[in-house]
Amino acid sequence: MFNMADAENCRCCRSAMLADDSADAEMCAVCLPWNDMRELMRTSVPAWQIHMQRDQQQLLDDADDWLDGDGAEIAELLPSEPAWAALLRAVSGQRHIRADSNEVDLESEPELDALRTMLSSRRSPLFPDLTDSDVDPLQGELRVEVTGHRLVSDDRSLLVDGVRIEAGPGDLLLRMLFEANCEVATARFLRMLAHIEGRQEEDGTDLEVRRRRAALRSCRFHTVGAADAPRPAANLEGFMEATPPLCDWDSRRWMLGIDDGTGSRVLLPLPCTPTLVERFLSIWSGRPNRRVSDRLRAICLRWAARCSTSSPEARITPHERSFGMLRGVVDANPERVAFLEDGLLVTGTMGVRWSITRGVGVHNTPYVIEPVCMVDLERKGSPVCLFDESTELPLGDRLVMTVLGLLNDSVISQTIPQVLLAAAQLNYRYGTGRAPAFRQLMQQIADVAED
Repeated sequence: MFNMADAENCRCCRSAMLADDSADAEMCAVCLPWNDMRELMRTSVPAWQIHMQRDQQQLLDDADDWLDGDGAEIAELLPSEPAWAALLRAVSGQRHIRADSNEVDLESEPELDALRTMLSSRRSPLFPDLTDSDVDPLQGELRVEVTGHRLVSDDRSLLVDGVRIEAGPGDLLLRMLFEANCEVATARFLRMLAHIEGRQEEDGTDLEVRRRRAALRSCRFHTVGAADAPRPAANLEGFMEATPPLCDWDSRRWMLGIDDGTGSRVLLPLPCTPTLVERFLSIWSGRPNRRVSDRLRAICLRWAARCSTSSPEARITPHERSFGMLRGVVDANPERVAFLEDGLLVTGTMGVRWSITRGVGVHNTPYVIEPVCMVDLERKGSPVCLFDESTELPLGDRLVMTVLGLLNDSVISQTIPQVLLAAAQLNYRYGTGRAPAFRQLMQQIADVAED
């Protein structure tokens, strides 16, 4: 059924629909060739939400009663830190959960504030909301040392003690640097991100095993048998990881994404204190048991339906964020990226046009790259391989790297000669390789051949 949310925002990249998109389209022209609407709708609604609405109606009714009764005062104060701590105590029975009253004021740290402002001006995903969108990106790189940690800006990313951080709430990461915790801050932050998105870490270690080790090292439990004590190894057999919460974020915190039934989203702000976020994720994952985690989900779902703000542009899955980046690249190059029925048409710095279309390409890539004749757009050359080995990345990320590479084809052709050869094979015989950069690179090939 068509609705206004679909008319205003693409169901995949969540950006505003393009002016040339049809009135009844549910995806923009950038996303449409690469996505199946049925599969997209299946994956865009969080699995935990489907489970609660389909199988846990009684818990949802209990959550309504609690929000109207014993939890009314807590619900009134959400999403403040004390209210989150009180909610987690009420749900789990872990009475020692407290909100941190010594939250660091990052704006009072001049060097950190300058670093935040610089990255935000570059549209860094770590600080998406600190500066206006029309602010020019600040040039250069900053190096900051704080509490024994070395921070270096690197384009839109942040290097913390040599570890690259590219996504997630940047302020939350910075607050971790000030906490007294035996675990490395970057490891905690990346584990949170992997947990929220439902990804395992590269070593493939089971999340519950990692949680047990971390709890034992930092003594983050009371006595043996306590609700937050590490799960005994004997009980891990048959343990299945909980479905991830799936969140968007601003610079301060993650925000739980919930489908509102019309294709749009509502967002529930999670705690912005690192230890409280970890407590939330621990309970969400089944500590002390699945009944408790389902109760937490039910309360989140019902409270969000009452009080959260509608946010149709929220991207809560890696797939949506990857196509959001692709849409950004296309929007930034309107003169050089055009739409095809089954993909994109990119004009590189050599003056060569490249088609990126849906299909099985060289080395089984999920897209085909071909040079397009400048005289006859129906004539294409041999498929090209850009040595895309990022099979673990979402499709949108791989397409972004491909589009950016072809936009700068005069650069990548110097390290991937087949790019230039494929273009020359198709265009040179028709006298269409007249762009200065194209002629210069052709001369380089001739010079190498003579040598």
